[in-house]
Amino acid sequence: LEDGVQMRVHITGLENSLVELARSQKDAVQRLTDHTLANIDGVEKLIDITGLKAKNLISSVTGQSSAQGGPFIAALQDGEPAGSLKASLINLDSYLVQWGALQSAVRRLPLTVPIDYFQQTSRFGKRKDPINGKWAMHYGIDLGGIFKSSVYATAPGVVSYVGWKGKFGRLVEINHGAGIKTRYGHLHKTLVKKGQKIGFRDKIGLLGSTGRSTGAHLHYEIQSGGRPLDPMKFIKAGRYVFQN
Repeated sequence: LEDGVQMRVHITGLENSLVELARSQKDAVQRLTDHTLANIDGVEKLIDITGLKAKNLISSVTGQSSAQGGPFIAALQDGEPAGSLKASLINLDSYLVQWGALQSAVRRLPLTVPIDYFQQTSRFGKRKDPINGKWAMHYGIDLGGIFKSSVYATAPGVVSYVGWKGKFGRLVEINHGAGIKTRYGHLHKTLVKKGQKIGFRDKIGLLGSTGRSTGAHLHYEIQSGGRPLDPMKFIKAGRYVFQN
């Protein structure tokens, strides 16, 4: 009888230890989940600054649509002692997948300036043409700088165009994937070839004044799915990254 009592006490102790262990593990998973959610929120705010949509960007990177639907039916725990922990781990895994996709997407974003020393001489959008003085749309920004100074790629990618591009003069275009491209116009000299893989801050050309230009400057564009976006929003987002 005494052995039976001791056995029950021992079993109860083991059960309590298992419950405490499960609680401790679940708390650890929750802390990691909260940390991951905070990271996701921060990156989504960064992407919002650029004018892009995080969901659309993730879809472009993964090639998978986020479109879903159907009635909501709550998942039930399986009744096992670790059922609650298992559900928490499944939840965490889905957030980690999302976090990984966001990281991959952000690495493709051009978040820095393409030249080291510059003065912004023309903004994105409607402006008075610098040559004829008439109102026109400007689908990039103009960065005045020192003649023949280095021009750098603002994100990794593959060169999709090199050569003379009409009024843009000598131009380099880089495809960063996910529908994002950058264009660098009025170059004095190009230093890359079409199809060449480019790393972040690789030197791609020298600042010039070729094409329709009034002086040494870089015409810099960012496109997403062929749609022009304001590069200054991306530069602002980059400053947000480095400050945090």
